[in-house]
Order: sequence, then structure tokens, then C-alpha cells
Amino acid sequence: MKKKQYEAQSASDLIDLFISTSIDQYKAEIVDDHRRWTVLYRKIESIIAELKSRPGDQRDRLVQLYDHKNMQVHVNAALATLAVSPTAARAELQRIAGWPHSAQRVQALDMLEALAKGRYVPS
Repeated sequence: MKKKQYEAQSASDLIDLFISTSIDQYKAEIVDDHRRWTVLYRKIESIIAELKSRPGDQRDRLVQLYDHKNMQVHVNAALATLAVSPTAARAELQRIAGWPHSAQRVQALDMLEALAKGRYVPS
């Protein structure tokens, strides 16, 4: 989907698209399809950018996904909300970092380290 197509969608529709795209990304990771995972990553970034551009910055709506049953949805939501809900997002990343070994655990640990060392500043 192009940026203009996202503009016409409701925030609820974007949340649903964020979920389905995150689940597709999880499936791509399982079969080690890095190219597809990256394409889906870019799509997720576009969805996040659209939510951010809306009045009041609607990325905080993704906090509700911290309890989603899919691990990739969890980590993507935590990463997406670092700027708008920093305390909750960091707590979620800490929780994910405590999970058994998984790609999502590694993503959480990497982001926590980047935040601690100042290599990443949420915006």
C-alpha cells in the first residue's frame, strides 16, 4: 500500500493492518525469508508513520497490542510506542527480553541496549 492509501483508512483499520503485517513478518522470520521480512518491516514503518501524522499522534493506540498473542506484534508495538509511551514501551521491551530465546527477544535486547547507550532516541 502507498502512503496515500493509508491516509484514507481509519485508525482502527491501520491497527488491524499493523497486526496482520506483523504476523506475516513473524511467519517470514520462521521460514528465514529475510527479503519478505524486510518488505514487511517497511510496510509496518509506513503504518506507524501514518499513525504518527494523525492529529494527536495516534501511535499510542498500539499500546493495546502489548497483550497480543503473537510475539512479533508485541515487539513491533513496543518499538512503535517508545516515543509516545516511553515507560510502558520500555517495560514491555524488558518483559520481551525475558522471554526464551527468540528473534523478538533479540530485537528487544538490541533496542534496550541502543536506548541505554544513547544510540537511539525515540521520535
